[in-house]
Amino acid sequence: PAMLRFPLRADAEAAIAQQQRLCDAAPADPLPRAELARLLEAADRDEAAAEWKVVAAILEAQARGKDDEGDYQYRLVEAMVGADLGTRDVPRAERLRRIRPEEWSTHLLLGDAYLRRGDLNWRILMRKARGTAPLPPAEVASLKADLDQAAAAYDEAVRRAPQQAAPRGARIALWLARPLMASLLPPDTLPAARPDFTRIRSELVELVRLNPSRIDPLWHLGIYLAGQPEGESAPGPTEKTVIQAAWAGLKDADPVLAGEARGLLALAEGDHPRAVAAFQQALEARPDRSAAARWLAIAEVTSSEPTATRLARVQGRISRSSRATDLTVLGVLLAPT
Repeated sequence: PAMLRFPLRADAEAAIAQQQRLCDAAPADPLPRAELARLLEAADRDEAAAEWKVVAAILEAQARGKDDEGDYQYRLVEAMVGADLGTRDVPRAERLRRIRPEEWSTHLLLGDAYLRRGDLNWRILMRKARGTAPLPPAEVASLKADLDQAAAAYDEAVRRAPQQAAPRGARIALWLARPLMASLLPPDTLPAARPDFTRIRSELVELVRLNPSRIDPLWHLGIYLAGQPEGESAPGPTEKTVIQAAWAGLKDADPVLAGEARGLLALAEGDHPRAVAAFQQALEARPDRSAAARWLAIAEVTSSEPTATRLARVQGRISRSSRATDLTVLGVLLAPT
């Protein structure tokens, strides 16, 4: 679900490098540094939090007279949440809600702030749970309240902008995180049901329905379905209707992301030859795209096509470009012989 928080990019590293050059040219400007931090976070790079701390420090130095300035407060809260500054970001996020209550992004950040504080309290409670004393009721109540506040804020963000992926990604992440958090505390400390995967799936299908001209939701739905167990991955009749309508309305899609999305959805349907063709198409558009190469390898290894057919295809690709994933697939296919 973290991928839903950011725009998809076929070449994230190039975007990071370009943004780094902008930051080097203006090291004290928080705006290009904030964009760099977003790109790093989207790429799941460890440097993201450190970059957000720099942005937060620059912005806090400029705080005088900006307590009621919405854009400034938004940038500061975003940086504090990204830097994972624990309890400090919740009061700022509440102030932002008072200043800009109509913006969906305000409620998304508010939910993030409460979730980060809840996560900090949860880690403290986990350490205390290793002892013999009962957990402090006030701290348990604080954790529950923070998680409930996060859930309410995410729900409000989705209500205000149902077509946006980020609030839905945040909501799904919380649905998945809460049972895990509960499982690592003493029984009944934090009651939480198992994740409702039907609900998560419906959330992603709804995102596709509301964005018929964009490739991102189709890609995210494809990633989810392709990762489901055999027998549960194939789209049902209603889902197929939504997917087909989305393809019909698609405009100016990135060929790499479109190829990956087609491959993922074909893989979910069990159509391995079509999946292979789609991933190969994506790699033709961008040969260094690691995501397409990984999924192509999965499609080849899990396919029920004759081994000879797959071997010929893989060897043909290797003769043109010796990609590591193809060499791995070749080894897997040759191993039984």
